[in-house]
Amino acid sequence: AIIRALMCQGRARWDAETRQHFAAEGRRLRDPELKGLVQIDGDELVLTPLGLVFPRNVARIFDAYIPTEGEARYSRTV
Repeated sequence: AIIRALMCQGRARWDAETRQHFAAEGRRLRDPELKGLVQIDGDELVLTPLGLVFPRNVARIFDAYIPTEGEARYSRTV
């Protein structure tokens, strides 16, 4: 649901329950946040204008099929 919301609407719910469920993913959001791709706005995770150009870079953090360590084989972006 988060991937779909980010890819289709450019934003996703990021309330306390969601943050708790996706705690590990939340830690990995720090890098795209520092790169200016995403920001947390209250209870929403929002793609910035730059993030709207590269939504998969943020959405891939929530993709269970992408390894969190080592070389990713799927869902790469340029």
